[in-house]
Amino acid sequence: MLGPSAMISAFRLQSAMTNDKRSSISGKSNSEAPLVHLCEDIPEMSLKLAEHIIKQRARRGEFFGPEIFGEAGWDMLLAVYISHGRGYRLNVSHVCFESGAPQTTALRWLDHIEREGLVERRKSLNDGRTAIVTMTPQGIDRMNRYLEEVRRRMS
Repeated sequence: MLGPSAMISAFRLQSAMTNDKRSSISGKSNSEAPLVHLCEDIPEMSLKLAEHIIKQRARRGEFFGPEIFGEAGWDMLLAVYISHGRGYRLNVSHVCFESGAPQTTALRWLDHIEREGLVERRKSLNDGRTAIVTMTPQGIDRMNRYLEEVRRRMS
């Protein structure tokens, strides 16, 4: 059985997407929008693999402690990729939370992956004070190619 911290980590993305009042791409609040595959530019198998990776990364923290696994940028990319594929938008605060890093560290990583052209920040249409983080076409392509390679090597 998962410990409390691993359970929180494993389900933090799903909770952030389903319990918040942020708008999804469909225009419904997240509590109304289903967790389905809504994005044609992300293959369902790649999306499921990304979700599996997040769960496994949370699970390993139960055995080794989360402090030895510091990959804030990767955790952010996975979270934004999944939210894009499932039709949800994550704001900057939620993306930083997904990194598991302190806020200032997470913001530096977000700046870095944005400079790399993998994600971009856009003003929220519903709240001008909030920025939404989305995948760029280049980010989607690179994640798709990486996850396809992982899948191919696993089979």
